[in-house]
Amino acid sequence: MGTSPNCLKCKARVGTRFHCLWECAIIQSLWKEVCANISTAIGQQVTENPLMCLLRYIPVSLVQHEHVIQSLLILARKSIMLRWVAAEPPFLYGSRSSLKL
Repeated sequence: MGTSPNCLKCKARVGTRFHCLWECAIIQSLWKEVCANISTAIGQQVTENPLMCLLRYIPVSLVQHEHVIQSLLILARKSIMLRWVAAEPPFLYGSRSSLKL
């Protein structure tokens, strides 16, 4: 019995690094939730994009909130890495319900 190359979370697409960190629908729901929470925390709209979420690029319009943004994004990236090979979706702060700011 061989090992499937598909994503362990969605099982629908080949599990490339970019898919597993960004494109997977299950991971996308986490990024949307994280960016919504960041928007609430800083009082400014933040949309999810891989440059900011994965590569730590903060747009000029958000630089004044860089510390808050980077802190929350580090937690999200850590959550994804801790559940890298698990079928379950990642979560922050111990449970999904505690993500609310």
